Amino acid sequence: MYKVVFVDDEEQNLLLMEKIIDWEELGFRVSGMALDGDEGLEMYREIQPDLMLVDIKMDEMDGLSLIRKLREEYRAEETLFIIVTAYDEFSYAQQAIRLNVENYLLKPLERQKMAEMVRKIICAGSCWGNSKMPFCLKKRCRSYGKLLSGERQMHRGIMGWKM
Repeated sequence: MYKVVFVDDEEQNLLLMEKIIDWEELGFRVSGMALDGDEGLEMYREIQPDLMLVDIKMDEMDGLSLIRKLREEYRAEETLFIIVTAYDEFSYAQQAIRLNVENYLLKPLERQKMAEMVRKIICAGSCWGNSKMPFCLKKRCRSYGKLLSGERQMHRGIMGWKM
């Protein structure tokens, strides 16, 4: 099972993220929840999750600062980050892209959209012919380097990855 952690300053949002989809059915174990960026940083140190869903606007350390710190100081290159926010501002999306965030979901969360987004992540691994690796980061996937440039472009379109 892969580990997922939620970071949001509102407890009701944390509980919603936990319950909105069946994480175990998709191969994930909910490994932790944090109420701010500092707790999220500590949780990363302890758990080293495969996936983190992070709110942007939080007290002390916002979500983008958390992701930036994890990428720069902790070399969290193998962790996927998904922004979950109520703010539909282009500048936040631009910053998220620069931090190589996997996806950007707007609140209020919708079960169907969230499940579809997680399935796309899972599908990326199976599309590459690695059935033992349902959750696949381009850096983790051994078959990624064997893809032809056309296949890379196809996966880039599906996942939004920058090559």
